[in-house]
Amino acid sequence: MLRGGRIPYLEGVLAYINGAAAAFHTPGHKQGKGAYAPLSLLLGERCFQADVGDEVGGGEDRDALLRRAEDLAAQLYGVDRTYFLVNGTTSALHGMMLGAFAPGDELLISRNMHLSAAAGLILAGVEPVFIPVKWCKNLGLPLGWDLGDWQRAGEEHPKAKGAFLVYPTYHGFCPDLASLIELVKARGMLVLVDEAHGPHLALNSLLPPSALELGADLVAHSAHKILGALTQSSLLHVKGEIPPRLRGALELLLSTSPSPLLMASLDGARAQMEDGGALWDRALTLAHRARERIESLPGLSICGPEYVEEGMIAAWDPTKLVVSVKELGYTGWEAADFLRRCGIGVEMADWWTVLCLLTYADGPEEVDALAAGLAKLAATPPPDGGAGARRLAGLDITPPAIPPRSLSPREAFFRPRSKVPLHRALGRIAAEIIAPYPPGSPVIIPGEIFTEEVLEYLELLKMCQVKVRGVDDPALAEVAVVA
Repeated sequence: MLRGGRIPYLEGVLAYINGAAAAFHTPGHKQGKGAYAPLSLLLGERCFQADVGDEVGGGEDRDALLRRAEDLAAQLYGVDRTYFLVNGTTSALHGMMLGAFAPGDELLISRNMHLSAAAGLILAGVEPVFIPVKWCKNLGLPLGWDLGDWQRAGEEHPKAKGAFLVYPTYHGFCPDLASLIELVKARGMLVLVDEAHGPHLALNSLLPPSALELGADLVAHSAHKILGALTQSSLLHVKGEIPPRLRGALELLLSTSPSPLLMASLDGARAQMEDGGALWDRALTLAHRARERIESLPGLSICGPEYVEEGMIAAWDPTKLVVSVKELGYTGWEAADFLRRCGIGVEMADWWTVLCLLTYADGPEEVDALAAGLAKLAATPPPDGGAGARRLAGLDITPPAIPPRSLSPREAFFRPRSKVPLHRALGRIAAEIIAPYPPGSPVIIPGEIFTEEVLEYLELLKMCQVKVRGVDDPALAEVAVVA
């Protein structure tokens, strides 16, 4: 049901469709009449009719519709400005860095950054000061940071202009962001937060606090990951003064022909979340029920609550079900394969866990299906008698220490490069990002030096056939180094 101007961009798309004008403008498929038949069968006629450019609104200015929609999103999140983005949160992170800092500026940045943030360092030319991440060594899960590391970094780099961090983590773990923001703002720094996996946090008081509530200046949200927007749709929020180059930075990064389907999906997802309190109440109830059922199964446990109890993190998002399968003798990848054969698709798998997301879109039947699949897993011996788990047992699966750096990421990326076999990279300067994916946090980035520890970890990733991104050779037979 339309809301009389409460979903301005979405209504603008509908106005165009309902106007039924003869189209002598882009796109070339002309409202779907020229669409490839199998594609039209997949997407439907209505999708192609909505795929239009400047004609959105049936004559009303497209940019005006967009600004009204963005202003409504800003009201929902309690911020001064929100931007709709159609190149995912990648463009938000790049825009933050390009818009807020100048080449050569120092930026304190948590090492569990996404590889797109590493790419932002290259684009913006800023100088990173990396902050190490705390790990659950038993399961190889990143938990957050130590405030003392941020304190020392601020003292050693008094000219740093900002702090960039990830909150919550991919697994829903929330470090003590309130204390960190207080610490870095006392030094006059901007606080930039990759909250890609937390666009729902500000919508329900029973969830951990959002970075926006805690005082962050620039916050990125992946509306497609947790909310109801289409994939590649994201939000960038600004609290307080807008950095003077931010709008220009986004103009440099974003398409001049944004998809109306993605824009309308952001507008619709925002409107839907005006009822977010009730929607996420239901999701939290389901998550509690799912946790009880999963933990009643032999050999399975949910990671998160004990980290809060032990003071390792400040809070945990219970809609992120991080299921440890280690006691069953399965690796996370083996468990994910088993569940897939049971008709259950998980968000990600790693050494010893699988991550299952619950959102407002789920219901009791989804929880029943997940519990049934995990019950079958618990009752089934692991493949090859647990050989995969035995091979991992006793290995140090936490990433290596942050490598030393001899060049800035930007300088190293643009230097001449060559390829060398992985085992011959010791002491060489990396020319590419290497990041296990997901979650996509780099092991090494351009400008850093391959150490023995880094090479051993990359060999471990190869042995376990872990997917990596950012590299020319995903098999890691060769790596790019500065020539």
